[in-house]
Amino acid sequence: MISMVDEVLFITSKNCPFCAMVRRAWKPLFDQGIVREVRVETKEGLEIARKLNLEYVPACVIKVGDKYKFCDGDNIHIKR
Repeated sequence: MISMVDEVLFITSKNCPFCAMVRRAWKPLFDQGIVREVRVETKEGLEIARKLNLEYVPACVIKVGDKYKFCDGDNIHIKR
């Protein structure tokens, strides 16, 4: 199944060592604008965390319209 998504978001926290490791590995995706990092401490991050009952970071989340869901094994096609 292919999901049409508006954005792929990488939810992080400033005190998360694993987030920093993934951030370095995903740097090309951030640089190309394929994935956008959102800190859970921000207003947007808190809203996403609340909507998804986020229990851990890092987390990969897709945004479709005004709805969010966790990334899964499905193929994802980003609207451009």
